[in-house]
Amino acid sequence: MMLIKPMLVSVMLCLLVACGGGGSSSHPISITPAVGSSQAASSTPAALSSSSAVELSSSSSSSAISSSMSSSSNASSTLAFTLTSNNFIADAVLPNTLTCVNGDHSPNLQWTIVSEDIKSFAIIIDDPDANAMFGRTWVHWNVYHIGADVRQLAESASLTAMPSGSVEGTTDFGSAKYLGPCPPAGSGIHHYHFAVYALNKETITVDLGHSITRSVFEGQHPGDIIQKAEIIGTFSR
Repeated sequence: MMLIKPMLVSVMLCLLVACGGGGSSSHPISITPAVGSSQAASSTPAALSSSSAVELSSSSSSSAISSSMSSSSNASSTLAFTLTSNNFIADAVLPNTLTCVNGDHSPNLQWTIVSEDIKSFAIIIDDPDANAMFGRTWVHWNVYHIGADVRQLAESASLTAMPSGSVEGTTDFGSAKYLGPCPPAGSGIHHYHFAVYALNKETITVDLGHSITRSVFEGQHPGDIIQKAEIIGTFSR
């Protein structure tokens, strides 16, 4: 009996270990991995699907934003748009013929731009240096609804013949025509900004009875402006 007991104990211990191992492997290894695999199989596609949805949503938002911005000057900043004049070169002194000294002839302006989105052009000439004396930028010319096929204004057009369909708005002199630089004597050099805007509309809503500066115009029509070209001339008396 002394010999049998140890043997029985050993056999029992061996059986217990085998059963425990079997129980241990049948649940944690077979069930838990099965659950894990099931979750991986079902949740991973869901996660990928969710991620794809986010990316698509983000892509759509970007497209919408780009589309919205494409109609503004900021989105078209790479569109080539050049502006020149036969009367003066950029950053040079304006000739007297364009000023109140000798005739107030509107300048020759020529521009180059290619875009099927252009429906019209607008022109604004103003003097921000007038702020020091008058508390506001002084407007010398507002022109709107210039045809999309126009690429030049002849010198003195405001006195003779403007492009068909175009309209001139009121300047700070109170007249709906070009009136050139005429700074107070001794007020120093003034910088006159000649700006041409390419627009995506044939006509826009503007107040022709009041002068409109470049900054005001740009603030009122951000979605209508495709691109802007600008040159500066100087003058003093």
